[in-house]
Amino acid sequence: MAVRPPEPNASLPLRWSRYGPRQAAGAVLIVGGAGLLLPTTAYTLHLGLLGAAAHVTGWLVLPAPGWRRLLGAGAGLASLLLLLLGGQLAWLMAVPLALWFLVRRRPARAYPLVLAPVIAGLLIAQTGGALASRVPAALTTGAVAVAAAWAAAVLPARSSASISRNSPRDP
Repeated sequence: MAVRPPEPNASLPLRWSRYGPRQAAGAVLIVGGAGLLLPTTAYTLHLGLLGAAAHVTGWLVLPAPGWRRLLGAGAGLASLLLLLLGGQLAWLMAVPLALWFLVRRRPARAYPLVLAPVIAGLLIAQTGGALASRVPAALTTGAVAVAAAWAAAVLPARSSASISRNSPRDP
């Protein structure tokens, strides 16, 4: 079993709290805020505003350099607000995933995984057409994005090991 390398952000000096609790709280607020924001209707605007505030707070709580957190908060909220327009835009769930990779400082080889929610969203738009429901489409592409984020978390450990047992110096 390969030893996972430490998270790049785990070595950052934090002004308050510790890495683990901030990471967990940020992830819960990001996902929970999106969960409150996406089913918003004209009758549930107060829940949508609460969800937007929680989503932005989640990005700002994450342990990472400030500009990455600000970019995550702004662009993540913008993509979720655009998702309110309909299920045809479910592919926009790739934007928060790419921002998650940026904030978590994932290696460049993880970024092709951003295509997974794009492909899932485009398939949903093709099969559902103009009648694709926003919430099921967002849930599906959100689940694909979470799976891609988990895959990216194990990617560095898996891809850093050589495929063969030969040493790098062997011809």
